[in-house]
Amino acid sequence: MGWAHAAMERRLRLSRAGHARRVESSLSEGRASRLGLELSSALALQAAATFALVFILLSAAGYLGPRAWIAVPESLRAGARSAFLAAPWLAGGSLAASLLRRG
Repeated sequence: MGWAHAAMERRLRLSRAGHARRVESSLSEGRASRLGLELSSALALQAAATFALVFILLSAAGYLGPRAWIAVPESLRAGARSAFLAAPWLAGGSLAASLLRRG
């Protein structure tokens, strides 16, 4: 999923460069900048694109996952289950450690 999001993000960055050029040209010409509109439209586009990508990938995983899961050896399935159960605890510990360092 990361490679697909990175490719989408590269395209969106090019689009945001256009937003920046429009704001810069309006400021250099002495016109009022529509920075809020440019920012909100860029954020909305980012959110919509990320939602669409996640929806498509999760839909594909939901369809293909059970079929592929059967073919995975039991030892790998057990490891994947353990990683799935441990992930929230590892994330929580990382978050707590980073917040304690700031305090």
